[in-house]
Amino acid sequence: MLGWEVTVYRDLKESAWQSTARWFNRTVFKVHRKAKLGPVVADWKTSFFGISWIDELVKEGKATYHGGYGYPSKFTMKASVLLPILNVGLPANNSPLVIGDDYFVPEKWSGELIWNHEVAAACHPDEILILHAWDQS
Repeated sequence: MLGWEVTVYRDLKESAWQSTARWFNRTVFKVHRKAKLGPVVADWKTSFFGISWIDELVKEGKATYHGGYGYPSKFTMKASVLLPILNVGLPANNSPLVIGDDYFVPEKWSGELIWNHEVAAACHPDEILILHAWDQS
């Protein structure tokens, strides 16, 4: 495991998320079938522990994990939770230095956060955003 590529999307069928939001624990797969990935809000690459802060949001009840185990790992959270965090920059992480035969990942590394400012500005604070975190092994 080298790290993650994370992409944040708007949901083109947001009403499907709103109507089933209270049933996430029972209808995870139904919700994902109804969701339709919309425009990209943001994208970044990060190292091994670079999505630990998202896991913390899940533990705090501010985000929901929908499985995927890196291919991709799927999360949802309100724009009012995610966008302020990203607005100040990616949270620090404690990832170790990784050296391989033909690659090198510095410790605590996160790449550039790429924003689509127009799409982010169009998000309503209560809008549910979809995050896909792809294992970069």
